[in-house]
Amino acid sequence: MDKNEVYVEGLVECEVKNSRDVEDLMSLAGKNRTVANNNVNEHSSRSHLVLSCVVEGSNSVTGTKTTWQEAKG
Repeated sequence: MDKNEVYVEGLVECEVKNSRDVEDLMSLAGKNRTVANNNVNEHSSRSHLVLSCVVEGSNSVTGTKTTWQEAKG
């Protein structure tokens, strides 16, 4: 694994077509979120979101395809 890559066990990849699809997935992610105590104090917890975005596009005239990818975690 490269230092710029992120690995998440159990990761699910979903294709989205519009902003509503993204909102629905973020809602689902929130429902599946788990929180664990980090032993700092009784009210402290840690939760992380890792978002990887791949945008694919093509020029309908030339057929040229472009891909952009970024991951944040």
